[in-house]
Amino acid sequence: MDLPAIDQNVCGSWTEQQQDFYNKLPFYLLQAQAEYRKYWVTWKKLFNSVPWKPNNGDTMRRVMAEPAPVLRQMAFPNRINTTPLTDVVNYRERKLDSVIRWQDFRSPHFNFLPEFQDFMKHIDKTSENINKQITVFEDCFYRTHAFHRAPYIWIAGAGLQSAPTGDGSADGSTGKTDAWLQAQFATLAGIPDGTLTFQELFKVLNAGEQEVGMTPYEGTGMPKSDSNPLDQKFCLICSPEDWNNFVDDPWPKENRPLNMNIVTDNFRGDLWGRITCRLERYPFRWKLDANFAGTMPDPEVVELNPDREDFGRTKPNPEFARASISPVGCAFLIGGSAGDVIDVGPPPPEFTRELDQGAAIKMNWNGKAYLTKEFLVPCMDSNGNTFYDANSFGRYLRSQATVSCGMSLINSFNVLPILFKRRIGVTTVTA
Repeated sequence: MDLPAIDQNVCGSWTEQQQDFYNKLPFYLLQAQAEYRKYWVTWKKLFNSVPWKPNNGDTMRRVMAEPAPVLRQMAFPNRINTTPLTDVVNYRERKLDSVIRWQDFRSPHFNFLPEFQDFMKHIDKTSENINKQITVFEDCFYRTHAFHRAPYIWIAGAGLQSAPTGDGSADGSTGKTDAWLQAQFATLAGIPDGTLTFQELFKVLNAGEQEVGMTPYEGTGMPKSDSNPLDQKFCLICSPEDWNNFVDDPWPKENRPLNMNIVTDNFRGDLWGRITCRLERYPFRWKLDANFAGTMPDPEVVELNPDREDFGRTKPNPEFARASISPVGCAFLIGGSAGDVIDVGPPPPEFTRELDQGAAIKMNWNGKAYLTKEFLVPCMDSNGNTFYDANSFGRYLRSQATVSCGMSLINSFNVLPILFKRRIGVTTVTA
């Protein structure tokens, strides 16, 4: 198994961390922390939470009262001296079923020797990194769920499109399937412009409100750091690249107030008092083949060329970062009360108590990394046959965690994905 790896079936495999993977004394080392951009949680903060009720099956069913539709634009009641006409008003109920999902995270198995002889404490660093990866995973799950459950998408230059909904899958056979997305990418490719501009966002906002029925956030809510609070506004989730393009967009330059200095007082993230922008580090991006079939490159890679100065560094994947390689991007227009994040709570109490005179074998699914020695170690007898020891000497450790998550997108119409052609560069044309 190459490391790092995702979505692995590791129940029957063994991966030990190489003992020479890290730097050792007696070499003089300065412990330098790699400068990673801090990952801010984006999606979870946009939703409220709903608690999971244990011992009520494996599916949460929520029932919502749906108001009667407005069926007229003009009103012509009868005169007071005649029998009045009657409007019969009722409401409907709709339901949504949601389930809990989970994912395991673990490190390779650590031998005691590196911790004994090496300069840095590898196990603590590994646990910290697992916690970071869990944060990224949760945000990615909420975004993925919202994307596949959204009943419409917007294609820049083509407009609003009805979309299939359902739970997505890794093989692209459910939800917004790979075949369906391929058709949308082909449509986008045939549009001369198809980029995400201010003028395009005008159209997205109008269609979202008028045709889809999207509603804004009510009151003051998240996010508060990127721009103004979400008070009667929508939220646009986009990448830093899209943000930079908004700064250079012709619309604010051509329609700016006369006293606005576009060099020092340019676009800051609030569009017309109606939309607030929030940035995300790893947006959806697709690489297309000659038939417009899309694949999603990994956002980051490890530099494996030993001749490079940054050998061993985790850095942006060129296939993900470059618009010339992955030309299709995705932003999201989010309205208020789109859904809730499910607060799963603790596992059943019988599985969280310490048993066998305090043995620390407790079930944990809250996403916190912890250390364990409870695993089998492959050994070899004098005849070369492999057998397994229960780590009885305690010479191996590993860090592991389980995260459980769920989402109930009760008003999925308040999520509108926007597919567009990525662009980098100045758009304003000067005479």
